[in-house]
Amino acid sequence: MPLAASDNIRHFGKGQTEVTLELPPGKHTLQLVLGDWIHLPHSPPVMSEKITITVKK
Repeated sequence: MPLAASDNIRHFGKGQTEVTLELPPGKHTLQLVLGDWIHLPHSPPVMSEKITITVKK
């Protein structure tokens, strides 16, 4: 099933190398998942390690 773009899922189909995210204060976990041209994750999955960030007020 394709991963639809949403507030929690961002698509980088133009080859972006950076993004500015507007996140509320608190802890957030981020991870990149590589998908194909129809937004299906590759099998086996190609993904980054998860990182946790804390947004302060």
